[in-house]
Amino acid sequence: MSHRDCYLLLPSWCRCICRTGQYCKFMSLYGSAPRMAAYLMDQLLPQVRASGLATMLSAYYPTRLPVDWVMLQLGFGEDQQDEAANYFAACGVVVDWTSREIDTKASRAARAAGL
Repeated sequence: MSHRDCYLLLPSWCRCICRTGQYCKFMSLYGSAPRMAAYLMDQLLPQVRASGLATMLSAYYPTRLPVDWVMLQLGFGEDQQDEAANYFAACGVVVDWTSREIDTKASRAARAAGL
């Protein structure tokens, strides 16, 4: 497959990935997007992050998730701790920063209550 084919297939891949809710594949594609394609994918990033976070909170309920792993899955870099913390707070995610874990049980309750 040539570089030109990759550029032409990228929008199709993004559409398919977003429709099927494959947030891990989206983040992988986002990290390896050619040229300035990542800037276009930025428009989809909030929607994919919200979907991925909801999926993780449901899939791993009632366990506790490591914050670093969730940040990696949602496309936050290691240098984006503050941005991730603000995102989690805005989404109603309950984070224990001393143990660096997300309480999925409390988070689901807080999100259901609209906090």
